[in-house]
Amino acid sequence: MDNLLKDDKFSGFFNYESAPLFRDSVLYLLKLLKSKEYDILESDTHELSSIITSLINTLDIIDKDKKYMDFVLSLCDELYSREIRNGYVLWNKFDLRFKCLEGLIDGYLYTNFNHFLETSRKIYDKLDIAWDDSLGLFKIHKTRSIKYTSKSIAHILQALNKLIKVLPEKASEEKLQNKLTSFFNSSVNATGLQIMPHYMLNNMFGNSNENLYNVTDFIYDEHPYIMLSGFKVNQKSTEISLNTKKFYSEYALFACNAMLDLALN
Repeated sequence: MDNLLKDDKFSGFFNYESAPLFRDSVLYLLKLLKSKEYDILESDTHELSSIITSLINTLDIIDKDKKYMDFVLSLCDELYSREIRNGYVLWNKFDLRFKCLEGLIDGYLYTNFNHFLETSRKIYDKLDIAWDDSLGLFKIHKTRSIKYTSKSIAHILQALNKLIKVLPEKASEEKLQNKLTSFFNSSVNATGLQIMPHYMLNNMFGNSNENLYNVTDFIYDEHPYIMLSGFKVNQKSTEISLNTKKFYSEYALFACNAMLDLALN
């Protein structure tokens, strides 16, 4: 946040004296992960996808020479092979499919291996069948209620955002950008999933200057900014039911991280 906002108020959260220690710890963890390669390859698909994304995000910062290329290729190849074996099945837990898509795109961006990109596009082609244009949401079962968590919304936002970056066709990029905007508005803005200070408008994608707020307005505001855990859209009435009984900080962090990625890209 210090680098992003150029705000001295955040500089205190970064200790330059401790930075080398953190770097050494990261390098140690990377070596530990590499030594557990077989165990990682045996992990479930969601864990494997998450490890790939986190690993590549870290290596982009700390391993410019790509000394861990073979390790990344091994993990991405396992994820790729699972998709080939499963035939890009559209599972009930479709947020997992988006997580796989994100992991393979990250793998492509790191390795430049086209098979990972091709597979991610095939996954999305399957998922796109579940898009409901009237709702602005992905709905696998047409006759059932839709349930989303803030964590699953984060997976979808990040996957769509990354897919837009790698699409070579301008028309496809614009179409997917419109779908990303529609999904964000439907899942976050329209549902009231984010509870913001009362004077701020909900539409983060607004074109009017009245809709634009400096990010520091959110950070320094005395009123709380809350990301609820999820919502359900009832099948018959399309009435939105927010889950206000529970709060998961993990889910909120996933969602906030996805929104930060959108803001930066």
